[in-house]
Amino acid sequence: MKYRLKAENKSIIFYEDLDQKKTFKTHFPKQLQHELFDAVKAGDKEKADKCLHAILQAIFTQNTNPYQFQIAIARFLNHVIELMHVLGIELFELEENKMLYDQIFELKTFEDTENWLKNEFIDPMTDKVNARADAQYKNISDNIIHIIHHEFESELTLDEIARRLHYNPNYLSSIFKKEMGISFSEYVSSYRHHMAKSWLAETDMAVKDIAEKLKYKNSQNFIRSFKKLEGITPGNYRQQKRSM
Repeated sequence: MKYRLKAENKSIIFYEDLDQKKTFKTHFPKQLQHELFDAVKAGDKEKADKCLHAILQAIFTQNTNPYQFQIAIARFLNHVIELMHVLGIELFELEENKMLYDQIFELKTFEDTENWLKNEFIDPMTDKVNARADAQYKNISDNIIHIIHHEFESELTLDEIARRLHYNPNYLSSIFKKEMGISFSEYVSSYRHHMAKSWLAETDMAVKDIAEKLKYKNSQNFIRSFKKLEGITPGNYRQQKRSM
């Protein structure tokens, strides 16, 4: 059987008649692999790619014996496939998994190996993790918006919504601002202002009642806030809309 010893961007050196009885210590970068997997789980593609490069550098340079090299690279591939299954990501059919080991041993250079692992595993996994996160973030933001739209007349707080949705308030605050571009409190104020304009234009509700419904301490605070945004008082806004 022939064994390949690969060197970065260099041709392959073949070893024949390897002594199978000889004991070889395989060098494996466990900490780097841990950092890589954390980066993949976080959807950090840039960090994941850097960790992959460092892992392969360690495997290629520390395992100079071809037998050591094959064990280390097969071990790494096996752990990557395990991570894929732990994350519930299926990039290959089961029968294709067996062929992956043959494929990686056919690669001729460090660069080929890095590109293959990056394109076949690391980048697709981080993409899927990010896609899931985006969907989750949108779902969380949609739930918050639904609560705001239906309960804007109550004393809404992010802490209360976080308690209901079983999330940390700071986590919800970060997600909401990322998705909506404004903070939770800014959105609540904006939606209440939108409803104030709607009530002024479409109903005969008194200004003081609108202020009370929107949780202003008094009508003067509401009038001051409304004028700051619209340039005119609520009463003038109502007259303007009625005259149109």
